[in-house]
Amino acid sequence: MNKNIILAVDDQPNNLKVIAGVLGDEYQLSIANNGHNALKILDKLVPDLILLDIMMPGMDGFEVCHEIKLRPQLKDIPVIFLTAKTEISDIVKAFEAGAVDYIFKPFNPLEVKARVNSQLQLFHTSRQLKELNYKLAVSQQELELTNVKLEMLNKQKDKFFSVIAHDLKTPFNNVIALTGLISESLASKEQESLLEYVTMLRNTTDKAMDLLMNLLEWAKSQTGNLKFTPGLIQPISIIQDVLAIYQESIRAKSLIVNFDCNPDYEFFGDQPMIATVLRNLLGNAIKFSLAGGVIYLKVNRLADGSTQFSVKDFGIGISSDLLPLLFVLGANTGRPGTRGEPSSGLGLMLCKDFVERHGGSITVESAEGKGSEFSFTIPDLSESVNR
Repeated sequence: MNKNIILAVDDQPNNLKVIAGVLGDEYQLSIANNGHNALKILDKLVPDLILLDIMMPGMDGFEVCHEIKLRPQLKDIPVIFLTAKTEISDIVKAFEAGAVDYIFKPFNPLEVKARVNSQLQLFHTSRQLKELNYKLAVSQQELELTNVKLEMLNKQKDKFFSVIAHDLKTPFNNVIALTGLISESLASKEQESLLEYVTMLRNTTDKAMDLLMNLLEWAKSQTGNLKFTPGLIQPISIIQDVLAIYQESIRAKSLIVNFDCNPDYEFFGDQPMIATVLRNLLGNAIKFSLAGGVIYLKVNRLADGSTQFSVKDFGIGISSDLLPLLFVLGANTGRPGTRGEPSSGLGLMLCKDFVERHGGSITVESAEGKGSEFSFTIPDLSESVNR
């Protein structure tokens, strides 16, 4: 079963007998007495080597070799021509047809064995080299993919520490300063200043908590510790919860938030993830809105059964050079809000991640000075959830 297979093609029975006598013990032989029969055999058999006579009736060896080289599964099989021709032009023509060697008739048994052994060794060595090259190419691709992942992890790490070092440090410095002012106000009994400082402290801690929540969720997402668990949810309940979170910020800027959502509408999704996305988008709309502005929040079902959320504000908008970078990891897209509210840009990365985990997409339309509209679409997951 481990013997190399050799196909011998010759129209002379005596030549085939000689070949069988020389190679039959060492190799598994298949024989054909003309070119047509050889091609029929090759429809079902892929040999390790072909011995091919040149002068045959019907199809000569050159034609048969040409047909062999046209077949993808056979084109690399070595062909040794058997010939009584000794002219240089015939030998050149044999190599041009795709032969790797030639043997002159009448056969010398030792020469036949030597040439066959040599070509088989070259053939198998070449095949092994191709397999090694393929494995090397695959390994190279895997290495490149690993490098890309490592680069991504480094960017994530840099983003994480950047937020911790800068954006998270700022609100806590404010907390420290405000608690000092509160202590002074208590000592001097300045009630008006005390109320103002407590309000500022509440706003600062709310922003710090919002940033901390994003950091924790983003960290869980990147380390694979955040599970995607879709179920039937009502957008109206998420909207109400998010509005409750930002009630004080909305009041402080005298904003109006109009929302359009059927209270009975339901869709399948991961409720904590959808809530996080909506919390970030509404938080940004509030942050970048001017006092007395209006924010529109809309939920509707699209024709393909997917669910679309949109959050639109009429605030300061986003510059055209910043728009393409909003969802790019490592890009510096953080901007202060209209009242100096801090922004790390991490929230939008989290939104993109959570929406894409649903198989959805997130888009933005914005013009500087005219406001922004963020929309995200969640496909219909009912079939996959119910399986």
